[in-house]
Amino acid sequence: MDGLFGFESKKNIKEDTISTVDIVIKDILIKDEKSNILPKNNFKFISLKDQHKRIYQDITILFDNQKLHHSVIFYGVKSIGKRYLIDSIVEHILLKNLHFGLNLVNKKCHPDLLIIENEKAISVDNIRTIFHFMSLKPSFSSVKIVIIDCIDVVNNQGLNAMLKMLEEPQNNTYFFIINHDLSKLTKTIRSRSILQYVLNTDYENFFLDDFIKLINLQDAKILKDLSNSSIFTAKKIMQDGILTIICQLCNFIFQETLNLSDIESLMGKKDNQIDFEILKKSILYLLKFLNPISNERFLLPSNILNNDKINDVIKKSRNKNDAMHINNYFQIYDEILFFLKDKSLFNLDSTHTLHVILILMRNIF
Repeated sequence: MDGLFGFESKKNIKEDTISTVDIVIKDILIKDEKSNILPKNNFKFISLKDQHKRIYQDITILFDNQKLHHSVIFYGVKSIGKRYLIDSIVEHILLKNLHFGLNLVNKKCHPDLLIIENEKAISVDNIRTIFHFMSLKPSFSSVKIVIIDCIDVVNNQGLNAMLKMLEEPQNNTYFFIINHDLSKLTKTIRSRSILQYVLNTDYENFFLDDFIKLINLQDAKILKDLSNSSIFTAKKIMQDGILTIICQLCNFIFQETLNLSDIESLMGKKDNQIDFEILKKSILYLLKFLNPISNERFLLPSNILNNDKINDVIKKSRNKNDAMHINNYFQIYDEILFFLKDKSLFNLDSTHTLHVILILMRNIF
């Protein structure tokens, strides 16, 4: 989760940790100047962004020189192309010196490739399938590859099982692991892998994207913050109606009365219900906006920019010298995070959870 004041919580990672791959690569290239050759007939490579092509070359050079570590963690913000980069590398490794198998790789049914993927949860049972896969001999290639997408949703039992596999690696099995937040990854898993940072190439070019250009600049800035500058994620949450949801939540917070029927209308019927994750993202953004200490970089959607009533209330609340107001904000902030963490603890559905959270947010003022 983002830091309390809306800034990403970043751990100080040593330079030698980040450049683990680069150290070995430098040694190889000194010994073999012909190693850095662009791949042929790899169409995925052609589509990679320039910064990601460098990573592709580094990893494949290590593999070709039999110096690739058995476990590589590709980390960086969500939806910036980490999986596509891994798929490109896998294509090079599994199809090396072979003239068949591309369709099997693309259809995720290559016998030497196991993919463990789930957006919400990966259980210990999912991880246990890897043990059986590791016991098999390669069918077409000289090695086997396991892709875990992503380790962030592996439960504790699954992580313990993974740790055992990484501690006892097999010579012919490689793990390519996706991670969206390195600070949340256990040190034991990190210490048994090499870390490869994947740059978010959308950060500098976010506002140059054709889709983003069509959006009001103020709304585009909100999308950039909500998506961690990922254009793919920005498009998705825009289509999910996140700006409209933020506007509706603002109206609920600042209107005179709060009716459950209005919230039910927002949530919709069961077959057309708002994704709670989008709702959670909207609530957390508004909490950052309402933070009395550090809120300058957070904006409201353009649709409510000229709402004098809302602007007056917000202006009065942004008094950094009001200790009681600041203390009240952080108490409510903690309570809301508690509800968002696991609403099932209170046996509440999404509508009633939102109702409680909105009542709390109205008490900030």
